[in-house]
Amino acid sequence: MSKRSSSTTDLVVAAAELLGRQWTTRLVSELTDHGKDAGRDCYVLTEAGEGLGDVHDALARWARKHHFPAEESDFVTRVEASLVLLRDRDLLTVLATAGPDRAAGVDAEAERSLTENGFMYVLAGGEPALTSAGQDLRGPLTALASWARAHAGLLQRRTDTRPGLRTTIPGPTRTPAARRSA
Repeated sequence: MSKRSSSTTDLVVAAAELLGRQWTTRLVSELTDHGKDAGRDCYVLTEAGEGLGDVHDALARWARKHHFPAEESDFVTRVEASLVLLRDRDLLTVLATAGPDRAAGVDAEAERSLTENGFMYVLAGGEPALTSAGQDLRGPLTALASWARAHAGLLQRRTDTRPGLRTTIPGPTRTPAARRSA
Protein backbone atom coordinates (compact mmCIF):
# COMPACT_ATOMS: atom_id res chain seq x y z
CA MET A 1 0.00 0.00 0.00
CA SER A 2 1.30 3.49 -0.73
CA LYS A 3 0.84 5.62 2.34
CA ARG A 4 0.79 9.38 2.18
CA SER A 5 4.13 10.57 3.51
CA SER A 6 3.92 11.81 7.06
CA SER A 7 5.23 15.25 6.09
CA THR A 8 2.43 15.66 3.53
CA THR A 9 -0.11 14.35 6.03
CA ASP A 10 1.22 16.76 8.65
CA LEU A 11 0.92 19.66 6.20
CA VAL A 12 -2.62 18.67 5.19
CA VAL A 13 -3.71 18.31 8.82
CA ALA A 14 -2.08 21.65 9.75
CA ALA A 15 -3.74 23.36 6.78
CA ALA A 16 -7.13 21.83 7.59
CA GLU A 17 -6.82 22.96 11.22
CA LEU A 18 -5.81 26.50 10.29
CA LEU A 19 -8.30 26.93 7.46
CA GLY A 20 -11.20 25.27 9.26
CA ARG A 21 -11.94 28.37 11.29
CA GLN A 22 -15.11 30.26 10.50
CA TRP A 23 -13.41 33.66 10.31
CA THR A 24 -10.89 32.36 7.75
CA THR A 25 -13.51 30.79 5.50
CA ARG A 26 -15.82 33.81 5.65
CA LEU A 27 -13.07 36.36 5.01
CA VAL A 28 -11.50 34.49 2.10
CA SER A 29 -14.84 33.73 0.45
CA GLU A 30 -16.01 37.34 0.82
CA LEU A 31 -12.83 38.76 -0.72
CA THR A 32 -12.73 36.08 -3.43
CA ASP A 33 -16.34 36.70 -4.42
CA HIS A 34 -16.50 40.50 -4.10
CA GLY A 35 -12.94 41.81 -4.11
CA LYS A 36 -11.57 44.40 -1.73
CA ASP A 37 -13.68 47.13 -0.19
CA ALA A 38 -13.11 50.54 -1.74
CA GLY A 39 -10.79 52.52 0.51
CA ARG A 40 -9.95 49.54 2.72
CA ASP A 41 -6.69 48.27 1.26
CA CYS A 42 -5.91 46.34 4.44
CA TYR A 43 -8.44 43.72 3.31
CA VAL A 44 -6.64 42.33 0.27
CA LEU A 45 -5.89 38.66 -0.25
CA THR A 46 -2.26 37.63 -0.47
CA GLU A 47 -1.15 35.00 -2.98
CA ALA A 48 -1.76 32.34 -0.33
CA GLY A 49 -5.25 33.71 0.30
CA GLU A 50 -6.13 33.76 -3.38
CA GLY A 51 -5.26 30.08 -3.69
CA LEU A 52 -7.72 29.26 -0.92
CA GLY A 53 -10.65 30.19 -3.13
CA ASP A 54 -9.98 27.13 -5.31
CA VAL A 55 -9.59 24.90 -2.25
CA HIS A 56 -12.84 26.20 -0.74
CA ASP A 57 -14.70 25.72 -4.02
CA ALA A 58 -13.47 22.12 -4.36
CA LEU A 59 -14.50 21.34 -0.78
CA ALA A 60 -17.92 22.96 -1.18
CA ARG A 61 -18.62 21.17 -4.49
CA TRP A 62 -17.76 17.80 -2.92
CA ALA A 63 -19.90 18.52 0.15
CA ARG A 64 -22.87 19.70 -1.95
CA LYS A 65 -22.69 16.61 -4.20
CA HIS A 66 -22.60 14.25 -1.23
CA HIS A 67 -25.01 16.26 0.99
CA PHE A 68 -22.34 16.77 3.63
CA PRO A 69 -22.76 17.61 6.48
CA ALA A 70 -26.49 17.87 5.67
CA GLU A 71 -28.61 18.23 2.56
CA GLU A 72 -29.32 21.89 3.35
CA SER A 73 -26.02 23.54 4.35
CA ASP A 74 -24.48 26.89 3.54
CA PHE A 75 -21.10 27.37 1.86
CA VAL A 76 -19.15 28.07 5.07
CA THR A 77 -20.63 25.08 6.89
CA ARG A 78 -19.81 22.78 3.97
CA VAL A 79 -16.23 24.00 3.72
CA GLU A 80 -15.55 23.81 7.44
CA ALA A 81 -17.15 20.37 7.86
CA SER A 82 -15.09 19.07 4.93
CA LEU A 83 -11.91 20.48 6.47
CA VAL A 84 -12.73 18.65 9.71
CA LEU A 85 -12.78 15.41 7.70
CA LEU A 86 -9.37 16.16 6.22
CA ARG A 87 -7.85 16.33 9.72
CA ASP A 88 -8.51 12.59 10.15
CA ARG A 89 -5.23 10.76 9.54
CA ASP A 90 -6.99 7.41 9.01
CA LEU A 91 -9.14 8.92 6.28
CA LEU A 92 -6.05 10.51 4.69
CA THR A 93 -4.35 7.09 4.71
CA VAL A 94 -7.33 5.47 3.00
CA LEU A 95 -7.58 8.24 0.39
CA ALA A 96 -3.87 7.88 -0.38
CA THR A 97 -4.09 4.20 -1.37
CA ALA A 98 -2.87 3.42 -4.85
CA GLY A 99 -5.99 1.88 -6.41
CA PRO A 100 -8.80 4.07 -7.73
CA ASP A 101 -11.40 2.43 -5.51
CA ARG A 102 -9.52 0.26 -3.03
CA ALA A 103 -8.85 1.07 0.58
CA ALA A 104 -6.31 -0.68 2.77
CA GLY A 105 -3.82 -0.10 5.51
CA VAL A 106 -6.08 0.99 8.37
CA ASP A 107 -6.78 -0.82 11.59
CA ALA A 108 -10.14 -2.44 12.35
CA GLU A 109 -11.42 0.47 14.47
CA ALA A 110 -10.60 3.04 11.78
CA GLU A 111 -12.14 0.77 9.13
CA ARG A 112 -15.34 0.53 11.18
CA SER A 113 -15.47 4.31 11.66
CA LEU A 114 -14.86 5.04 7.97
CA THR A 115 -17.50 2.48 6.99
CA GLU A 116 -20.06 3.97 9.40
CA ASN A 117 -19.34 7.45 8.02
CA GLY A 118 -19.89 6.32 4.43
CA PHE A 119 -16.35 6.56 3.03
CA MET A 120 -15.71 2.86 2.52
CA TYR A 121 -17.39 -0.53 2.57
CA VAL A 122 -16.18 -4.10 2.75
CA LEU A 123 -16.46 -6.36 -0.30
CA ALA A 124 -17.69 -9.97 -0.04
CA GLY A 125 -14.10 -11.22 0.15
CA GLY A 126 -13.37 -8.94 3.10
CA GLU A 127 -11.41 -6.41 1.06
CA PRO A 128 -12.26 -2.77 1.82
CA ALA A 129 -13.29 -0.43 -1.02
CA LEU A 130 -13.99 3.30 -1.22
CA THR A 131 -17.52 4.60 -1.74
CA SER A 132 -18.13 7.28 -4.37
CA ALA A 133 -17.94 9.90 -1.59
CA GLY A 134 -14.54 8.54 -0.58
CA GLN A 135 -13.28 8.47 -4.17
CA ASP A 136 -14.58 11.98 -4.88
CA LEU A 137 -12.97 13.40 -1.72
CA ARG A 138 -9.57 12.80 -3.32
CA GLY A 139 -10.09 15.90 -5.52
CA PRO A 140 -10.46 18.38 -2.63
CA LEU A 141 -7.68 16.57 -0.77
CA THR A 142 -5.37 17.09 -3.75
CA ALA A 143 -6.30 20.79 -3.89
CA LEU A 144 -5.64 21.22 -0.15
CA ALA A 145 -2.38 19.24 -0.29
CA SER A 146 -1.13 21.35 -3.22
CA TRP A 147 -1.98 24.56 -1.39
CA ALA A 148 -0.34 23.26 1.81
CA ARG A 149 2.88 22.28 0.00
CA ALA A 150 3.01 25.64 -1.80
CA HIS A 151 2.57 27.50 1.48
CA ALA A 152 4.34 25.17 3.91
CA GLY A 153 6.33 28.07 5.32
CA LEU A 154 3.12 29.87 6.22
CA LEU A 155 1.78 26.82 8.02
CA GLN A 156 5.03 26.32 9.93
CA ARG A 157 5.40 29.92 11.06
CA ARG A 158 1.79 30.73 11.88
CA THR A 159 1.16 32.15 15.31
CA ASP A 160 -1.38 30.81 17.72
CA THR A 161 -3.26 34.08 18.03
CA ARG A 162 -6.06 35.27 15.83
CA PRO A 163 -5.32 38.56 14.06
CA GLY A 164 -6.96 41.51 15.77
CA LEU A 165 -8.08 39.51 18.77
CA ARG A 166 -6.44 38.78 22.07
CA THR A 167 -7.56 35.16 22.11
CA THR A 168 -5.58 32.11 21.25
CA ILE A 169 -6.41 29.44 18.74
CA PRO A 170 -7.30 26.20 20.55
CA GLY A 171 -4.30 24.04 21.13
CA PRO A 172 -2.87 21.81 23.81
CA THR A 173 -3.80 22.97 27.27
CA ARG A 174 -1.00 24.20 29.44
CA THR A 175 -0.58 22.62 32.83
CA PRO A 176 -0.49 24.86 35.92
CA ALA A 177 3.20 24.00 36.39
CA ALA A 178 3.99 25.12 32.84
CA ARG A 179 2.21 28.44 33.40
CA ARG A 180 4.28 29.22 36.48
CA SER A 181 7.57 28.42 34.82
CA ALA A 182 6.78 30.29 31.59
